[in-house]
Amino acid sequence: MIMLYQSPERAAQPVEAVRARTPAGPSDDYSAFVRRATCDSTDRFSFTGVPDGAWYVITTARPVAHSGQTMALMRRVVVRNGRVANVEL
Repeated sequence: MIMLYQSPERAAQPVEAVRARTPAGPSDDYSAFVRRATCDSTDRFSFTGVPDGAWYVITTARPVAHSGQTMALMRRVVVRNGRVANVEL
């Protein structure tokens, strides 16, 4: 995360910059840790069944007016005892 986002905890970086720092061809193990979700009508998303431990929530966002850069937002979260956590990126 430090290489991609220049922080181990949270970041907002232009998508193009993150992609430029991304190594070619992620390992086969990478896909086992990826979960995807779609925002609901209130622009929120959630994941269920995430095991305890440290994880990263990563999403992209673009300005509503479509002017400006699309940003990659990253935030480290810790799941303990399966507890639900609200995360603000």
